[in-house]
Amino acid sequence: MSAVRAQPVSFGSADDPREPGRRAPWQSERTVGLRTGPSLAGPQWRALLTGTAAYVGPSYATRLEGTLRGGVYGAYDEDADEAYDLVRLVDYARYARSGTGGGPVLYTRAGPVQQMTLGPTGHLVHFFRSNTAYDERTVGAEAFAETDRFSLGVFTDNVLLNGVTGGRLAARPFADDSGSLFSSAELGITAVTDLGLRSGAYADRLDAPTAFALDASYDATSGSAGGVALRPFGSAAAFTDYGWGAGAGAALTGDDIARLARFAVRLGLFYSSDQFTPGAFGALYTVSNPRARLA
Repeated sequence: MSAVRAQPVSFGSADDPREPGRRAPWQSERTVGLRTGPSLAGPQWRALLTGTAAYVGPSYATRLEGTLRGGVYGAYDEDADEAYDLVRLVDYARYARSGTGGGPVLYTRAGPVQQMTLGPTGHLVHFFRSNTAYDERTVGAEAFAETDRFSLGVFTDNVLLNGVTGGRLAARPFADDSGSLFSSAELGITAVTDLGLRSGAYADRLDAPTAFALDASYDATSGSAGGVALRPFGSAAAFTDYGWGAGAGAALTGDDIARLARFAVRLGLFYSSDQFTPGAFGALYTVSNPRARLA
């Protein structure tokens, strides 16, 4: 990359402040913790015991966490009632490479998906998370790679590959033409589907929500606004068995505010046909979809 980012890439949980960022090469940290207290699980209060173990290094970081609850009504069975609960011990395990000294920016993470958005507008995937229902949370995986001309981001909400899975490939065809207004132009294609509706009991009676999107954007300030960018964008998306939508607008973003934070403000106008919902794969999808409906 032509410049080293002060902030992590904007993809999934890469910049989640609740998870540690990169450390200096000589820094590492190991912690083990145990805590207890009251917990309201369902209609009853119980005692809670939580254990944690974490490691933070220059490029790698991981955290394991497990909880058991019990009381006069007995143990809370959902804490440990299936083999997959062992997988749920992974809070996160992540690796990040900034691209300093050449080579691509790399980021990978395993853990519950928490804030996944694809594309400049999140036309299909917008703040998707796999831990909305805590007891049924799934441990997924996400990865991102970026060079001057290309970037690729992929995710799945379950390492068993039986849930929401998608990705976005983006290209910057004029990245080498630094004097052009369109040197920051980016074209992207997104694909996402729910693999859980392609097999088993749902395969014969439900259309799996598979969708594709195309988007385009560029920096109208040409990088001359001190880290703040105004990016006009356009996006079109469609589900293969449902409806479609299109929209355009602009996003005011800052990726390096005082080398501490980033912000994004978007304003746009969208049209959606019947059976199309912008950001359909959102924060509530895991509890409101063809398999599970909110009461």
